[in-house]
Amino acid sequence: MDQDVCDLLMAWFSAEVEEPRRQTLLARLHTDAEFRRRFVDELYLLGQLKAVQSPEPRWLLLQDELWWSSQLRPPEQRLDPFERETMRKIRKEQAAAGLQGVSTDDDLRRGQQHAAEEGRRRFRLLPWILRSRRLLLVGLFAATLVAIWLSYVFQPTTPLEAEKEVSATDISGKLAVLVQADHVEWGAGSEFRPAAGDVVAAGILRADQGRFSLAFLNGVLLHIEAPATIELLSTDEVSCSQGRLRAQVPPGAQGFTVKAFGYSVVDVGTEFGLNVKPDGRAEVFVFEGQAKVSLLNGANVATRSKLLGANASAEFDATTKQIDDAALPAANFAQRPDLSPPALALRPAYREEVIAAKPWAYWRFESSVDQAFANEIPGGRTMRGFGAMQMHAEGTENKSIGFADGVRDQYLQMDGDWTLPTRKAFAVEAWVMPEGFQHANLVALIAAADDPANDRHAAALELLAVGETRQERSASVRLLLRWPPGSRGGVNAYSKTIYQPYRWQHIVGQRDGQELQVFLNGELKASAAVTPDDVIRTSRVVVGRAGRLLTTRPFVGRLDELALYDRALSPAEIRQHYAIGAKALRTDGP
Repeated sequence: MDQDVCDLLMAWFSAEVEEPRRQTLLARLHTDAEFRRRFVDELYLLGQLKAVQSPEPRWLLLQDELWWSSQLRPPEQRLDPFERETMRKIRKEQAAAGLQGVSTDDDLRRGQQHAAEEGRRRFRLLPWILRSRRLLLVGLFAATLVAIWLSYVFQPTTPLEAEKEVSATDISGKLAVLVQADHVEWGAGSEFRPAAGDVVAAGILRADQGRFSLAFLNGVLLHIEAPATIELLSTDEVSCSQGRLRAQVPPGAQGFTVKAFGYSVVDVGTEFGLNVKPDGRAEVFVFEGQAKVSLLNGANVATRSKLLGANASAEFDATTKQIDDAALPAANFAQRPDLSPPALALRPAYREEVIAAKPWAYWRFESSVDQAFANEIPGGRTMRGFGAMQMHAEGTENKSIGFADGVRDQYLQMDGDWTLPTRKAFAVEAWVMPEGFQHANLVALIAAADDPANDRHAAALELLAVGETRQERSASVRLLLRWPPGSRGGVNAYSKTIYQPYRWQHIVGQRDGQELQVFLNGELKASAAVTPDDVIRTSRVVVGRAGRLLTTRPFVGRLDELALYDRALSPAEIRQHYAIGAKALRTDGP
């Protein structure tokens, strides 16, 4: 044990410590966060030593038998503020290490086990503690006081709220974006009071009225209707003590779990609704796919489960340990809100600006004949749609192309090939509105080959999500350059800020000489060096999928104003294009 920690413990328990030494210890306590943590740990262990040697109270057994445990308390009542902040930091560290999905109760139980084991190990080091019952009680009380004091002194004075622009390299601990808040009034006990576009970390959200929607970084969409209290635990799990919820879980995010009052609903590739009542009763309805409903004991272990299919519903009550089939109408559950953003109501001035930049190809998706979209450049190649493509009106003078969720074989491909004259400069520009976080291909340049199934990528502009890449790159925009073309390796540029779901964004991915660049909303957000030998030769252009195999990285959302350049755009050109579009979003057109 650190001698300073020993001396500080002695001073805490009124031992004689000279004034210079006392001042030195206090200074280190104030400036050294790791030292403060070790000091509090030691005080906590003093109290745990007493608890370790005490028999388990019989009322705990009765509480477990009656299911009257912490599962029946709202999440904000299970932990005091200091414990909540501590658990939030633990979850942040877990997220940084890629350890998602550990519940608060699991954390506490493991922490208690660790404290007990550590207490027994240190037993031989602290015999003087065990000889004094009074000292044990003082230690436990002192640990509580110092924990409260430290949390007061060293926490910020305002709630931790996410910024509109969040660094993709500092996404650790962030779980979701609030994509819509409709007449929401945040209630007392809510640890955050976010606005639309804010990124939210682990913690408690309580709404007294209104409804809001969260887009989790793994692609899950969660719609909540007040009055509601939920605790975000990870991208895979939330806890709810009241409210109406509706979860949309995309492929790759199966296993998303909602826990409440001693039961859980686990997604098995579904869209489900859950109504949680304050008395511990609940109702569930499966709109699509399947969901598993389970009753949990005090250790969060399922004691009874039921698998529900599409259009099935059930009622359950943890206090009576019952799961009953029920014919509940879908209208009883939270409805999907309209998350459509303001229309990208571009006027002719935008087209004129792009044409002035002399793109090699430019598609506006204003109309089609048999899903063939004309090129705005005279004599340019046609972009052809496959699958049930959708057209969306964006104001009165513009349209976009839509890629629907769950529709297979839906993509765009340019007729013929694209051969770059210099092979060392190109740009891909588009307006994009993603429906949720997703690992999706926006535009892929695929090596031309005789075999259509030989999808060897030379370049790709993509969106990323949690679970498909390293944590610090989650929710970023990626530009990949791969030479020779293939399915692995290459040079990547990842945007330093995340993209936003259900918002129109201007994205440019380009090569400018020996540098890859990603621009997001008019600003350079990523760059990566490439060698002169990394070139792009003749390529096929595929939009909305990773290639003609059509089995990976489908894009879900809308896309408009797709332009290809055989040169790099200047920062001024990119800013101008974004400015015109941004004005259209704010004012419904210039």
